[in-house]
Formats: sequence, C-alpha cells, structure tokens
Amino acid sequence: MSTLPACDATTTLAVPTTYVAAFHRLADDFARSRSSSCSSLAVTASTDTKAVVAGAAAGRTALVVARTAAEAESLPASALLAKPSVVATSPIVLAVPDAVARSLGWPGKPLSPTEWQGLLTGSTTTASIGHPEWGDLSIRFADPTTSGAGTAAYAAMTGLAQGKAEITAPNYAAPTQADLATIKIEHRARLVEDEATVLPYGATSLAQAIEPALGYVTTEKALADYNAETPAAPLSGVPLGAGTAVLDLRLATLGKTGTDAPGTKTASAFTTYLGSASGRRALQAAGLRPRTGRRRRTSRWGWSTPPRRSDRGCSPAPSSPRWPRCGPSCTRGSPRSRWSTPRAR
Repeated sequence: MSTLPACDATTTLAVPTTYVAAFHRLADDFARSRSSSCSSLAVTASTDTKAVVAGAAAGRTALVVARTAAEAESLPASALLAKPSVVATSPIVLAVPDAVARSLGWPGKPLSPTEWQGLLTGSTTTASIGHPEWGDLSIRFADPTTSGAGTAAYAAMTGLAQGKAEITAPNYAAPTQADLATIKIEHRARLVEDEATVLPYGATSLAQAIEPALGYVTTEKALADYNAETPAAPLSGVPLGAGTAVLDLRLATLGKTGTDAPGTKTASAFTTYLGSASGRRALQAAGLRPRTGRRRRTSRWGWSTPPRRSDRGCSPAPSSPRWPRCGPSCTRGSPRSRWSTPRAR
C-alpha cells in the first residue's frame, strides 16, 4: 500500500493484481520526485477495466497497465489519449526446486532447447538428479485464454521448445523432438485462472510447494514476491529464452481529448517519469526492469514478445478444446483462436 496520503484530486492508475504493490511504490516515488507530500495517483487492481474506461469517458483521465499487446489492444481506441507504450518488463522464469535448477546449469548457463525438450518429453527425469520421489514434470501457469501473463508464459515455453522465435504448429504426422516437446507442454500443463494464483503461496515446506506442480512458469517479479512471503519453501527461477522472454507492461492513457481534462497532466508527467533516469531506478527498486532501448524480437533461445497468429490465421498452440490446432480446415484470414486474444483481467 501507499505510504503517502492521497491528494485531494487523484488520477486512477489501474494495475494487474500482481503488480499493485510495485506501482504503489512507484506512485510514492513519483510524488517525492515532485516534492509532494501526497500521492496524486490512486492505484487500484484492474480486475475489470470497464469502470476505468467509463470514468475516462466521463471526462476524468486515467492510466491502465496492460500485460501484453493484446490486452492493450482490447482497450477502446476512442478512449486512448496516447498509444500504449512499454514502461517496464519482467523476465519469464521456470520456478523449480533449487536442485532441479542447478541440474540444468543455473545460474551459470542458460537453459538450452535440448535440455528443455528433455524435461518435456521425459528423457530427463527427476530420478536422474537424485529425486525420484518428485515424479514427472508438471507445469503450472496462467491460462493463456484468460491471462496476458499466461500468453507470455506459453510463448516463452514454446519458443524455447522449438528453439526459434517464430513458433509454429507442431507436425503431428512426423513429429521432431521439438514438435514432441511442444505437444508435451499441453500434456504437462496445470492451468490456473490468473497470474496471481500460479505460485504455491502458503506452503510451509518444499514438499508442499511441489504438490500442485513441480515447476511454475511465471515472472521474475512474481517469484521474488513469492520467495519473500514464503521463506519456508523458496523456489529458484531459471530464465526462459536466456532471459529474453519477458512480460511487457504497457501503460495506456485513457480520457477525453484536451490537455485541460482532470488528471491529464498527472498522467503525462507519470509516463515521462517512468522513462527518466530516476524512474528507471524506481522501477528496479520496485522489482521490475525498465525498458532499455529497442529489444530485438528474435533471440538465441526464445521470445521477446508473445506470439501472433500464423499466416494462416490460426493459433500455433497445440490442439485442445482451449487451444485449437491449425489443421486442414484453417484458411488464410480465418479468425484468431481464443488462445491468441486473451482477455484483460
């Protein structure tokens, strides 16, 4: 929560639940940078942005943080005062027991596609690292159909399994090792509704922490918060895509055209602040990473951005009721699947 009292007039800053505490801290740092004794930003959890959009339409400017391009694009264009821009990132990590992380070479070297494929297909097992009691790999992450963070997590896992940036539907007829690994992501998935419920909060031992799943795909920020709140069952975070697979946090300004609208100047000043040297330091202090220049979309072993539909208009995700497969029925220009357009939460 904020350590400063609210000013008489505040600008709403709607943030995904997982990042509320971080943005409370950023709002306070922003106020102090302006030598203010009160916070001009009212940070709220954006479980539903409809109220924020309605308030902006009524003439009060607001800020909304979106976790993916799809979430940002779901905001009504008529209410946008400025194009959403990336203000912070958090790397996607595989959170596992320390023994598993170190068997994969963490922290000395990145997880390679071959190692990741081995875990997914079962050629690498927990027995091989001395813990047969842990069983087969299972992975818990947010549902890609309802969570922007889940979309980023799936993209990171699939990009690493295939060893390339432009992920494609697996070949079911004559699968390669990369195809098999991609298919196994779905088989090993244990989905939860949103990012905030991925990690095993409340665990009092490592045995309890790995009951829901052996591995959790989440963000570096979420894992740091979990380890701080659950010291009895810490997990180690192995970056996917050698640290280039990230969740982008985009800041959008909603309101009516005109610089005199209430809250507009505060919204503009906060956006500028996050891009400044002091703002970047504040982001790091809040557990996030600042956007530092233009990142290349491709990387050695992973994704920098969530996947788009293939050139045939279909989701590249494996076949399932949740993730429709690109098959013979797909035609150029057909609609995106539910998976490729997650709803903002």
